[in-house]
Amino acid sequence: MTHDNYEQEYFANLEKGAPRRNGIRRAIDAALEKQDAEGALTLYHEFIEEDTFNCDNLQATLIFPEYLAYFEAHEEWQETFRHDVMWCFKWILANFYEFYQIPMEQIERIFRQYADFCKKYNYSLRTYYESLNIFIRDFIVPGETFLGLTAKEAFNRMLKAGRDELSDCKACELNFEFRHYLFVEDNLEKALEIIKPVFSGRLYCAEVPDVTYSALGKYYFEHGDLKNALKYATKSYRIIHGKNNRHIGSLAETFSVNYRIISYSEPEKAVKIMKELLPLMGSNQNAADCFAFFLASHDTMMNLEKAGYQHIRLNLPFKDETIYSAQGIYEITALKDFMYKKAAFYAGKLDARNGNSIFTDQLERKYDFGKIRTRKLTKPDIPVLQYIDEYLDNGTLPPEFSLPRKKPAKGEPEFVDGAMDGIFFFHMQPESEELGELEELIRMAGSGKSRPAVSKTEKYFETSGVRTFNISDTVQDFIMEHTDELDATAVYHYAIGLTVNTKNYEAVKFGLTILELFSDYNDNMLEAIMKLAACDEFTLFCIWAVGRLENANDLIFKMAQHTNGWGKIFAVYYLKADTEEIKDWLLHYGVYNNIHPGYLANKCFENADVRELLKSKPDMAEMQVIAYIIYFLIEDGPTIGIKAYEDADEILDSFLENAERFDDEDADDENFFHIVSFIQNYRDNPNEEQPEE
Repeated sequence: MTHDNYEQEYFANLEKGAPRRNGIRRAIDAALEKQDAEGALTLYHEFIEEDTFNCDNLQATLIFPEYLAYFEAHEEWQETFRHDVMWCFKWILANFYEFYQIPMEQIERIFRQYADFCKKYNYSLRTYYESLNIFIRDFIVPGETFLGLTAKEAFNRMLKAGRDELSDCKACELNFEFRHYLFVEDNLEKALEIIKPVFSGRLYCAEVPDVTYSALGKYYFEHGDLKNALKYATKSYRIIHGKNNRHIGSLAETFSVNYRIISYSEPEKAVKIMKELLPLMGSNQNAADCFAFFLASHDTMMNLEKAGYQHIRLNLPFKDETIYSAQGIYEITALKDFMYKKAAFYAGKLDARNGNSIFTDQLERKYDFGKIRTRKLTKPDIPVLQYIDEYLDNGTLPPEFSLPRKKPAKGEPEFVDGAMDGIFFFHMQPESEELGELEELIRMAGSGKSRPAVSKTEKYFETSGVRTFNISDTVQDFIMEHTDELDATAVYHYAIGLTVNTKNYEAVKFGLTILELFSDYNDNMLEAIMKLAACDEFTLFCIWAVGRLENANDLIFKMAQHTNGWGKIFAVYYLKADTEEIKDWLLHYGVYNNIHPGYLANKCFENADVRELLKSKPDMAEMQVIAYIIYFLIEDGPTIGIKAYEDADEILDSFLENAERFDDEDADDENFFHIVSFIQNYRDNPNEEQPEE
């Protein structure tokens, strides 16, 4: 039976991670039953690879002795499979000791066995000494000996041993040397010198420099330099965030180090990073990973508490713990204590096994960097899209999010995201401005020079003070009138460059305005537009950008569901109530926003068919939301109110008649009958100023 046959029968269509790994285990059992040594040895290797790179490596560690014994029992296949076996052995050696269940005697035995195998099959001991150094560095006091060597002695022997096919890539080896000089010899100058080829970009790999930046951030953090710690932890996070193929072994420790550091400056962002890692930690049994995660989570909760937060919404995967809440709302103090106890559990287990207090000392060490406060940027230090993406959580930005801006001069108002465009949209009709220099920049882009045109356009918006809202029609008219001289593909790339790669808000909007002329996007571009739409500053332009797509209304509905400020106002304004789902959402959720519900009361009343609903004897749940919609129509709001309705009296009478069908016990909203009284008073005295409810 060939490997393809095993794969097709047992694991071809299974999801990566535990499902696929378990399918491979069943295939191994089938191969063993058939006494198919070649098939079994191939599948053992595949099992360990799957568990190492897509799980937590525990099952790989447990099955490896079985694999090794089977390999040694089949001499006829040893030459063929020794390379696979040695690579699996190396993978195991990388973190098997991170499971506290592995006793010290077994750790010593596995290290010795690896050295013996290297000698037996003529491999260099370079990887043996490297792994030994890392274990002593992180789990044994660096100056103490393990298997007769200190961390420094193992390091020196590693450098003297020759490279071979088991050796790490040069970028990884430099990262290893870098960490040795930081955490064993405490020699920052030497570490920075050795890592120059990596930091210059000449050497890199799948894990370097992201894990390298994280290590440097950790070093600075432990030496009390929060500024530099934040610099490198943020760099590391931004690189890793864009990689979707990272296995849990590298994700857990590096992510945890990064968001622990970030929590001391931006605890809200740290929570967002923690949430990315959280689903992976529910099944992770790697004690070192778990310790790093719970330690970072404890510090994050502590810093949220210092910043004044009391509650947090989390989807905790730890359903067997007493703290677990199905509603997902947690007191931050209680969550902080829970995270501490979990970190202490893993620290105690590892320290007891190792015979020292390395992990407990890490847990008990306190850092005081002063008052917790968010960085005060005047503009994003990275492209706007990337800046927003760092804060997104399931497509939604946290309530406290706002784009960085210059502080207004004394006496000038400070506008929230989307406010300036909202004021123009609803309350002013600005005269269209001339494009001026922008015409030449569009021509430059249309001639194939899109990259320099993007840069010059961004600089133009930084200095001109021009608002894209005021020129949106003009720029589209200009492009359409000059299609004979503008290359459409080049203009499209120009628009993408502005939308995706610039740091200026008006430049991003300008890119979106041009994108509106195109009727098709690839998945990546559409995803970028939807991410920008989550920010109130860009929602309106994203609505326009998707306006020509067949599924435009579905996309606008998503925008409405993932915004709560001016973005929601714009999205509900443009949303067509063409399905019952949308009508129901508009009725129950559409009117509410954190700017003024009066902007949406008319739209929700009309598009949710409230008139017809009032004729069909709505239930109490429906009446309660209708009450709010009518209340906001009566208020002297910013847009169309009840006075603009020719049938206003009939609407109010119909509502009040329906309200008479219910008494106090029927309402679960204590405000309902107060609003009914308010509406009744308005119906009786429409020209009098109404008391505030």
